[in-house]
Amino acid sequence: MAQFSNSDNIKVTPVGKQYRFDQESDIIDVVYSSTGLRVTVIAATSMFTNIYVEVHFPSVSGFRLLDEGDLLVYWDSRAFNSNHHVYEVIAGGWATGETVSEGVLSRNEHVNYREWFINTKNQCMNVLADEEPLIREITNRSISS
Repeated sequence: MAQFSNSDNIKVTPVGKQYRFDQESDIIDVVYSSTGLRVTVIAATSMFTNIYVEVHFPSVSGFRLLDEGDLLVYWDSRAFNSNHHVYEVIAGGWATGETVSEGVLSRNEHVNYREWFINTKNQCMNVLADEEPLIREITNRSISS
């Protein structure tokens, strides 16, 4: 898999399939339970067809959901330009690249969690998890113009 990086040291590896980013995409459902974290993304496969993509992490250490406008440093990095909705963050992400208050994510210094980023044109999510998520397409739904 290709790795993307920039001078700000954000490095990512895309995971899963590519989708159209000229259409709307968003995180439409987040469920955290004893079975893990399930995130549903609405994505476009063609000009008039959406698909629902479920990203399931069986076990997570932490996650955060932010509007894409609150992540300007991510977009300035140009690391997320491959039309994927899921990336593994190799360096420079939430857990390793952003300033956090003392004591926050301090366990992360001693445990090598992997970081994942779910990218849409609206909401975006960082996830700390030990293993790669399970990704599946749930259903197709046509959109009328």
